[in-house]
Amino acid sequence: MCEALSGCNATSICVNGACGIFRLTWDQWVDSGRPTVAGDSPLSDTSFTNCASDPYCAADTLQNYMFKYGQDCNEDEQEDCYDYAAIHYMGPFNCKADMPYNFENIFRICIETAQRQ
Repeated sequence: MCEALSGCNATSICVNGACGIFRLTWDQWVDSGRPTVAGDSPLSDTSFTNCASDPYCAADTLQNYMFKYGQDCNEDEQEDCYDYAAIHYMGPFNCKADMPYNFENIFRICIETAQRQ
């Protein structure tokens, strides 16, 4: 997912309010239970950006978000990576809409490459 969202570029912290390699938003982080890096308080001013910038905390955030909002967005009777990408990119209440071409194309290539390996 990070490949399609940010090119997995860890040097750019926040772009238009979306932070880290997964381009997490504040709302996603809050909905996910405000995970933090070790030693951080979920109420500190930097806890969101610290978590979004840490690949493990960011991945935990996404997993929590998908646990909460996971669904079969493309109606193929499976809840899988495609659905999670749609939920993350377009939100849990709009995930049945078409994904933007560039995002979907990069995401599909990445999934196909991973499946071949």
